[in-house]
Amino acid sequence: MVVSVPSNILLKDEFTYKQWCLSIHSLLDAHGLTQFIEGEISPPPETIQNPVNLEETIPNPAYTTWYKQYKFIFSALIGTLTPIVTPHVSKAKTSRDI
Repeated sequence: MVVSVPSNILLKDEFTYKQWCLSIHSLLDAHGLTQFIEGEISPPPETIQNPVNLEETIPNPAYTTWYKQYKFIFSALIGTLTPIVTPHVSKAKTSRDI
């Protein structure tokens, strides 16, 4: 799923945080993705047992999908930050941290 963040959603400073937060939450909620910012989702296992050869593991397609969504949302959130705000979240590792 690709979610486009409107260019007018920007976190400019501490005074625009509430509006930014409401806009981001509403956008993610509309796409059923709020669990990524609320910490309600854990990643699935990276690998699963191969159904053909039980002694082998293979990449988990569910993990691949989760990881792509996770990284897209993180990147989209970073893209909504102005240079004034970016240093304050430079150590964020997850979308929830932002």
